[in-house]
Order: sequence, then structure tokens, then C-alpha cells
Amino acid sequence: AARLGKIYDVLFETQKNGLWHGYTENYIPVAVKDEGTESLRGKILPVRLSALASDGCIGERLPDETENL
Repeated sequence: AARLGKIYDVLFETQKNGLWHGYTENYIPVAVKDEGTESLRGKILPVRLSALASDGCIGERLPDETENL
């Protein structure tokens, strides 16, 4: 619970049931909603952890500052 609200870089690996799944640098499992706009596989993106799940955390993708360069 101490991690909720904090921002972590997440390496995304798989997509299943409308969610992208990945891990933080500390191996915390994270899932975010698949917005259907792009593949996140192999990307490292900032995510705010917003809720606990039975097998890790649910997160929200943050805007990637490099996308605007």
C-alpha cells in the first residue's frame, strides 16, 4: 500500500484481456488499461500505481515527456 500514488518506470511485456502487463525496476507486477493506440511491448513508460490487485498493482499511464520532442 505504501507504493500507491507513486510513479514508477514500467517495462511492458504482455497484453491480455484489455490490459498491458509489465514490471517496475523492483519487479512489482503492474497492469494498465490497453488504450488500443499502440503496442507497449518492450517499452519502458512512467506509470502511477493507483490500486492493489491480487497479483500486483493497477496503474495509470502518464504522458511520456519524450513523445512531444
